[in-house]
Amino acid sequence: SHKEIARAVKMLANHLHAPLSLRKGQSIYRMVDFVLDYPAEHNGRLCGLMQKSITWHRTLTNVNAQAALDRVGGNCQLSIPDKPLPKVTGVTFIDTALGLFEEGKRMEHCVGTYLEEAIQGYGYFFHIEYKGECATAEVEPASGQIVIYGPYNRDNKACRWGHARLKEWLYESN
Repeated sequence: SHKEIARAVKMLANHLHAPLSLRKGQSIYRMVDFVLDYPAEHNGRLCGLMQKSITWHRTLTNVNAQAALDRVGGNCQLSIPDKPLPKVTGVTFIDTALGLFEEGKRMEHCVGTYLEEAIQGYGYFFHIEYKGECATAEVEPASGQIVIYGPYNRDNKACRWGHARLKEWLYESN
């Protein structure tokens, strides 16, 4: 039914932390493509299949993150920014491969799969704590872009606060 499709699209939008709309063919395509990744048979409703697909994708992310950690080793140091790290309570630089892997597991998102990028300095990663909420931030030095998500790729107060603190740090003069 239309209601079931709308609910499945909303579930996926929440999981991906991305705006999706029933009025856009690309959103429907993305939903269909996402559930088609799920390898097992499903005999229930669309929302049940979406939930299984989300769980399957999260599991795959954990497997890929573990494989990346196994390749580089937990003590592998991540690239450090050229400028001094922010000295703000609640903003913690993640400096090891194991630290980034554990951040992904704790926050239930894919940051642990970014080990190679972090080692090569394509992204700097931070754990954010603010008013009882937490988030993970990536600062991309080449573009100055800040990508930040809370647990399960959701937005929260720590995301907004951390984004502001990292933006101040990124653009302050040395």
